[in-house]
Amino acid sequence: GEQATRMVLWLRSSLPTADIARMVQENPALLVLTFEEQVQGMETLKLLRESLEGAPVDGMLQEDPWLMFEDLSDALVQLRELWPSSIVSPEAFSQSEPAELVLAIRALSPQGVPRRM
Repeated sequence: GEQATRMVLWLRSSLPTADIARMVQENPALLVLTFEEQVQGMETLKLLRESLEGAPVDGMLQEDPWLMFEDLSDALVQLRELWPSSIVSPEAFSQSEPAELVLAIRALSPQGVPRRM
């Protein structure tokens, strides 16, 4: 209905290069996100884009959309300590496989394995 349409439009505007149809097909719960989850998603998306400059963030969230709704601040700090910008440049991040970056963040995240709804 109307809420599903709003969620698809929100996902498209938030993740312009992601395959939203595939994301929703594999994760139909994305169509019934609450306002609070959308706010969390936007905050996490901003943090991912700032912390991992050049990384294929849309592709990462296409692989694991639930990452967008978790507190990743500590995991991203740890990741940048392991991979400082002097070693891993935005160009290097841009060549990274999205699924591998998701695994690296998950390995450092207290949430661990992806949440499934």
